[in-house]
Amino acid sequence: MVVSVYARLAPGVLAELRNKNPMTEKGYRRTKHHQWLTDHTGHPKLIQHLDKLVDMMKMFGTWDEFRDRLDRALPKYQPMPLLEWAEKENRGDE
Repeated sequence: MVVSVYARLAPGVLAELRNKNPMTEKGYRRTKHHQWLTDHTGHPKLIQHLDKLVDMMKMFGTWDEFRDRLDRALPKYQPMPLLEWAEKENRGDE
């Protein structure tokens, strides 16, 4: 099971990173997602987030325990229906 760090940072961050850093035909990305974060905001927020994750990992003895508490403390941001509608309208989709 994968713990997506970027999906837990803030709404829209993972989608924007995937947009800026798409998969190649061979199925990998040309750069790492963190290389697209800004030095003044993105990198410090990622470091703080990773510190939280490491601290949480130290607290729990099993992967299941960690995942359960992680999903409560730092849930993944899900797309908001209103935002999806606005994004489609901006792109000209139906």
